[in-house]
Amino acid sequence: MAEADKAFLPTHNEYIALERHVLQDNITLCDTKSGILLGFSALVILWCFDRLSEAAQHWSASLFLMKLEAILYGIAVLALLATIIFAWRVVKPRIRPSEDHIFWDSKIFRESEAIFASRIQCAAPDALATDMLRHLHVLGGICREKFANFRRATISAQFSALIVFMAVCTRVAARLIDGL
Repeated sequence: MAEADKAFLPTHNEYIALERHVLQDNITLCDTKSGILLGFSALVILWCFDRLSEAAQHWSASLFLMKLEAILYGIAVLALLATIIFAWRVVKPRIRPSEDHIFWDSKIFRESEAIFASRIQCAAPDALATDMLRHLHVLGGICREKFANFRRATISAQFSALIVFMAVCTRVAARLIDGL
């Protein structure tokens, strides 16, 4: 490798700083999207419960379609419940305690500001580097868990949207039949 090319190679510290920012951005992005999905699903599940109770109270000449509508809303409620559970699992804090120079609840962070600063300044660079790499590994695991649950929540939400659409179509068909 040419000397000029080596000038562009990142140092370990640059890698750690970049990767930490990337992981934190991904975690924040996933939490934000899951929070939106969670709020939307909570509203839709309430609407589905309302439709379910209404469908159960107003049976008409198209009894089969009304029962089908109630069943579809029931399935939608279950799918939305799964969406909510998975979305909660995303935004739930993922605390992995450790006694190092990074975890905010380590003993070192409970010391006075002066003692904390002194201990960090006296810490061996290898110990700090190892703690930073361990922290990256923890963040990577948190990120993987969050995105896996977000993926599940998204799939549940898509399924519930399809079922809600089918229930609404069933309601429209029942009203059309009743109007004939």
